[in-house]
Amino acid sequence: MTQGMGAWGPGFFENDDAAEWVTELEETGFDAIQSALLVADEEEMEITEASQALAAAVVVLAMAGSSFKELPEEVEAWLEEHSERPEASLLERTLAAVQAVNEGSELGDYWQGTEDYPQWHRLMKSLLKKLESKVN
Repeated sequence: MTQGMGAWGPGFFENDDAAEWVTELEETGFDAIQSALLVADEEEMEITEASQALAAAVVVLAMAGSSFKELPEEVEAWLEEHSERPEASLLERTLAAVQAVNEGSELGDYWQGTEDYPQWHRLMKSLLKKLESKVN
């Protein structure tokens, strides 16, 4: 397992990897989202990839109209400039990426060994439920 994740909480933006991805989102926009979601195609997913995929998933869902209490200011600003709804294919890819993180990733293993696992697990279930409702 990768050590030193730099997490300060189980929230999707409460770690260094997601914070770095937000900078990438600001710089490259949709390319950052697309590249973060490529994890759905990988057999082994590291913490960094999984963390960034979840951050991208939250952004895609926010674009699709879901609300989230705690988005970084940079993400809120980006969303204000990019108000277009995501296409069905992007929502499907996002769901596949989140399912892949949930089914087997170093990130899940990391949280499973902590007292914050119940909260992380609830966040994952909520994210999956929101995505499934947008895809179906």
